[in-house]
Amino acid sequence: MDSKLLSYSVIQAKENPIVQQKLQLEDDDLVHDFVRLRTGNDTPIALSHTWISAKIIPMIPPAQLEHSLITYLKEQYSIKPEHGEFEFSAKIPTAEQKKLLQLNKQEALLISAHTTYGDFHGEILPYEYVETSYNSDLYTYTLTIKV
Repeated sequence: MDSKLLSYSVIQAKENPIVQQKLQLEDDDLVHDFVRLRTGNDTPIALSHTWISAKIIPMIPPAQLEHSLITYLKEQYSIKPEHGEFEFSAKIPTAEQKKLLQLNKQEALLISAHTTYGDFHGEILPYEYVETSYNSDLYTYTLTIKV
């Protein structure tokens, strides 16, 4: 899957209370906030809106966001995801989402929202919250859960 960066900014956590709560941040903590269009074989598959705690990841070169974020975080910050908490839903797309995902009919998007936790010096902390809107005609989510 390829990525095209659509927007990038740094915001204060208090600007998005949901993200602030998910990442366990204080009002003035900074958050990387970016949106990427995810494609496969040049076909739009998903829109991914990501927020990353700048307390844990102080610097992300925007150009890196068109490549593997997981590889960058592992190489630059020695971060390995420890676990994630997922939530799934369906939503009718906005006009902008329909345009970016090249949707021709009115269908619900599959929404995957997750918080990623990592081990930081022996403490498990949330560092990333992602909401991804998938073209439901092109994508299936398969999970295997070890019990």
